[in-house]
Amino acid sequence: MKLHLSRKTTILVSERKWRFSNDDNSTAMKRVFLFALAMMLGTFSTISAQELEGGRYVTLCFMVRTTPWEVSRDVKLHPREESDWHTLESVTALREAFAKNNPNGRLTWGFTLNALEDPRENYVQIRQYAVECHYRYGDEISYFPGYFPAMYLPEDRINREMSEAIAEISALVGNGYRPDCIMGGFLSAGTLKYLAEKEDIHVAHAVIWSQHAIDGGGADGSPSYPFYPSTEHFCKPAQGPDDFIDCVNLDGWTMDFICARQSGASGHGIDQYNSRRGVGPIETYQGWGLELGQKEVMHTESIHFDDGFRKNGFGWVTDIWETQMYHEFGKDLMIPAMERWVGETRERWPDVQFVTFGEFGKLWREAHPTNDWDYRFEERGSGLGDSYNNLEIRWFMNPEFRLALLKDWHKSDDPARVIDFTRYDLPAKEPTGATPGHPIKDWSLMNVINQKGLRPQDSPKLLSELDSESQEMIYAHYPELRTESLQEPRDSKTPADYVNPTMGNISHILVPTFPTVHLPGGMLRITPERYDATEEFLAGLPVIVTSHRGSSAFTISPSSGPEAAVIESMRYDNEHIHPYSYEADVADGQIHVKFAPSEQSAIYELDFLEGSQPSVSLRSRNGSAHPTGEGFGGEQILNDKVKVYMYMETDVKPVSATPLSDRGNASSLRLVFPKGTMSVSIRYGVSFISEEQARLNLLREQEGFDLTGLTDKARRIWNETLGKIKVHGGTEDERTVFYTSFYRILERPVRISEDGKYFSASDGKVHDDGGHPFYTDDWIWDTYRAAHPLRALLFPETEEDIIRSYLLMAEQTGEHWLPTFPEVTGDSRRMNSNHAVAMIADALYKGLSVDAEKGFEYGKRALQEKTLAPWSGAKAGEIDRFYKEHGYIPALRPGETETDPNVNSFEKRQPVAVTLGTAYDEWCLSRIAEWLGKKKEAESFRERSFNYRNLFNPETGFFHPKDASGAFIEPFDYRFPGGPGARDSYDENNGWVYRWDVPHNIPDLVSLMGGPENFVENLDRTFEEPLGMSKRDFYALMPDHTGNIGQFSMANEPSMHIPYLYNYAGAPWKTQKRVRQLLSTWFRNDLMGVPGDEDGGGLSSFVVFSMMGFYPVTPGLPSYDLGSPVFRKVDISLPDGGTFEIVAEGVSEVAKYIQNATLNGQPLNEPRFGHDAFRSGGRLELRMSDWPAK
Repeated sequence: MKLHLSRKTTILVSERKWRFSNDDNSTAMKRVFLFALAMMLGTFSTISAQELEGGRYVTLCFMVRTTPWEVSRDVKLHPREESDWHTLESVTALREAFAKNNPNGRLTWGFTLNALEDPRENYVQIRQYAVECHYRYGDEISYFPGYFPAMYLPEDRINREMSEAIAEISALVGNGYRPDCIMGGFLSAGTLKYLAEKEDIHVAHAVIWSQHAIDGGGADGSPSYPFYPSTEHFCKPAQGPDDFIDCVNLDGWTMDFICARQSGASGHGIDQYNSRRGVGPIETYQGWGLELGQKEVMHTESIHFDDGFRKNGFGWVTDIWETQMYHEFGKDLMIPAMERWVGETRERWPDVQFVTFGEFGKLWREAHPTNDWDYRFEERGSGLGDSYNNLEIRWFMNPEFRLALLKDWHKSDDPARVIDFTRYDLPAKEPTGATPGHPIKDWSLMNVINQKGLRPQDSPKLLSELDSESQEMIYAHYPELRTESLQEPRDSKTPADYVNPTMGNISHILVPTFPTVHLPGGMLRITPERYDATEEFLAGLPVIVTSHRGSSAFTISPSSGPEAAVIESMRYDNEHIHPYSYEADVADGQIHVKFAPSEQSAIYELDFLEGSQPSVSLRSRNGSAHPTGEGFGGEQILNDKVKVYMYMETDVKPVSATPLSDRGNASSLRLVFPKGTMSVSIRYGVSFISEEQARLNLLREQEGFDLTGLTDKARRIWNETLGKIKVHGGTEDERTVFYTSFYRILERPVRISEDGKYFSASDGKVHDDGGHPFYTDDWIWDTYRAAHPLRALLFPETEEDIIRSYLLMAEQTGEHWLPTFPEVTGDSRRMNSNHAVAMIADALYKGLSVDAEKGFEYGKRALQEKTLAPWSGAKAGEIDRFYKEHGYIPALRPGETETDPNVNSFEKRQPVAVTLGTAYDEWCLSRIAEWLGKKKEAESFRERSFNYRNLFNPETGFFHPKDASGAFIEPFDYRFPGGPGARDSYDENNGWVYRWDVPHNIPDLVSLMGGPENFVENLDRTFEEPLGMSKRDFYALMPDHTGNIGQFSMANEPSMHIPYLYNYAGAPWKTQKRVRQLLSTWFRNDLMGVPGDEDGGGLSSFVVFSMMGFYPVTPGLPSYDLGSPVFRKVDISLPDGGTFEIVAEGVSEVAKYIQNATLNGQPLNEPRFGHDAFRSGGRLELRMSDWPAK
């Protein structure tokens, strides 16, 4: 082959492979020979300073280690042993693949301390081969102290080991060799200063640009191209001579800017996001395969070698390959990947030079003796995975600040927004005190706005929304941005930022809302252990709430001292609650608590004052708490069939674990930690199957004790889920009410499948879930009306799995009755009627995949075999036989004794409510039968669905209780019909609310009331009729009947459809008026902002639908009634990938009336539209006015 001495001289060398045997004792002679030959061949010819300008460069490091994340000889952060994956075969194959299309290319070898010192033959061979490559090709041999040394080791130890490693490398290579660059992952400013002043090394790979919450840590905030660091922070460019460290800071991986703006990663796959995506082989080739991975790598390189080259005068791409990947991911992937990357890079950009990190750093340093640089980059996403092709990002980086502008360039009206503005002129400080036992994982430099979007202040902003000082700083550097078109400011908060979990945390009378922290539908939920927001104490830190509105099954109670007794309450302050995190000071400020959830596991981080000897008590209120294996476990008995289990671990080993004396069946275990411990992290898993399954759930969901990573992941999931609906316009409070209501709907039902199996309280057994998650905890009486229809619209697969779960419950009980109140502990059979049939009918007619045959059979059996008596799961009895014969539930006259043992003494018969509810259920059954082609049964149930007529009093226009003889109960007051919560006749609400409880046949109800005019008049009177007594007396009788406007009660679900009924009588403008009135009056962004029992999504679903501008009046019919939208635009992301847009032109607080409406350009001639409008996306356009269209 030909080798070039210089541009004019060529010599011929044998094609044979150069290799020396391990037993060759002429090491010095080998080095002399190779060194002399390399000098003769010109391998070490340097690039002149002027070549930086106009050049394209690639730096590549081969990292050699013994385990992942080792930062010292004895500090290994991952247990995996990789020695078998580090072989001479692997490094030779990778180096030769690098050289195949790149014979003059050079790279850097980065050895960890263990890899430098490991005496095993494979590591000896690898070190010898690296030396051989140094002398043959000019490769650099350097030290790589893991990716995160500053996070786990004191600075003086890092520096000491740095010098030891440099000396060992010099001895290994010989001939006075010293590396020009140290590979470091993250190196502190003090270490960089040490390298420059003590070791005379002036180049270091000391940052992984934008990495955050990946592999246990990260640091964001630096420029992405070379810079001299500040003495304050290694991510900050030096601000002057007194602040200057003469050691160029280089990035290790070139990243796709679109991907990098996020935090953390969900994985490497094409359907996952990864903020370290770019040229890195794990995130591209291993994650996406060779073809797609190569496309992403080339896309990322093009940012720097095409437009970036033109903007900056040179281009640079940097990469690190871990040599174990040859075996870990397979040579059949990694060797072609290396060959294609290098070959296609050189083919597309023939002038590109592959140089060592040290060479490039010295080259840059010669061209830039000070921080006199200004970098600019622009990218439009590749369209692959999380590199979204509709996004355009522009980066501006200079020694004073870095600035990123992001826009959706597919939308002509979408202005660029600032997603990052990091000022380097502001003071910065690195964390200190890291040790292996107390790591400090986040070294980010974040000040004004950071691209990761983790703080409230990080919400994207228009340039014009920055403070004047920041604007002037930006415009002084980039005057073209001053004149850039700035469109109308838009809201830039994420959906999760708007959620206020404390909304409604003080009740009007009954139960408040609870600020629940969880993932959407996740099995693990917590809420602060208190009744409402007025309480001063927490009853410990919660572990898992097993039912909506329930208390935690276990508690964790921390103390700053080794308490000898159970701690049952503690004061709290400075509480911050999000759907994805909890934070507070407890124990009078002595302990700071942070919490983040996952599906079936969670983590607490407890920070204590200096000098404390912390302890933590794990308590089961009805079970046990005990040490187990490497951690601690417990169980709590929920009922005679159901237990919940937990398993937990701590990052600090306790010095003792002692049982505590407790009350009754409670059990407590106290863990005491070493004196002086200032932080304890507790991670735990939960299970309804076993303690071992709780442990497996924890290990499946969490690696290490990474609260920040878990928080970021939970926040991202919430934003993705809530982001299914995007609202534009409205006030900040209105957006808060909307997204908070949406969040409440997503609390339940909960998924309780664990590794493909679940425990069912219906039969007390563990079952295989058949690939479909099993759901429970749902109060169907509350949620069938709007919460389930919303889920069928947005998340149809979830709704299908929920219905499938309820059918399984019916089978597992042996009775084959659909559930009414399915909970973790079983079906509690609360409230009245059998409204699961409505869920099934609604799903069928909206195109969901449901087992209609089973739904019909189990629904029919529930209606015919189970008693209709409220709050009972008994078999049919006396009142059921009467209902089948007469078509109504008979009421008892005052003083008459109850004769049916199925009737609860408090809940009573509720004869009108049960008759109306059952008539609706029978209509739903008729719909299912019709779907199945069961004509005879469809007609039979349809006829029975008119049973509400049997209680309609034509004299009064109300549904009126009758006795067994068929006579109306007289005298009778529809406001105060008797019994607690009107249960002698209705249920929780009075006759004015149940007057409208015929959702399945509203035209017939209009007719019964004498026509549209009377119907509207009766509706008006509902909102106008006074309470009839003082509020104190009224609510003593009717505590559920709050949120009043007249006799109308916004506090309970039977009322939710009532304001929409004007649409059926020719007065839709009154629907529009009433809906807006109810929203603004009773749903507010404050502690009392919910009018009554929210019921885990039941009441909130009214808010979500109504604020969008439509509502499902009749579940079981695939249609929606128009109301009055609050927002000028709503985008609903549909399951098939389409979008349904609702545009309300001119909408405002007063402009609430619809003047005209079009659906996909066609006029809407009635105030409703069908579900088919959502099938492939569409557009509903409404022109609004402050005058009603009568």
